[in-house]
Amino acid sequence: MNLHGKRLDLWPVFTPLEEADKVINLPVAKVHVLSVLTLLGMKNWFGAAGGRRSALHQDIRQTIVDLAGFF
Repeated sequence: MNLHGKRLDLWPVFTPLEEADKVINLPVAKVHVLSVLTLLGMKNWFGAAGGRRSALHQDIRQTIVDLAGFF
């Protein structure tokens, strides 16, 4: 998929999410080494993206923005 992001341009997205009419994203309080705490549900989009998961963490702030903007 073309995510049109600053960091993530072409990136694999799981087909069921690609084809869904609606997706419900619920926030989960989660501690994370790079961002201390996530509460807005934006990091949940990591689970929708395929590809190399370790690469998503390289610039986690911009990656989250790119994924949230796409979905």
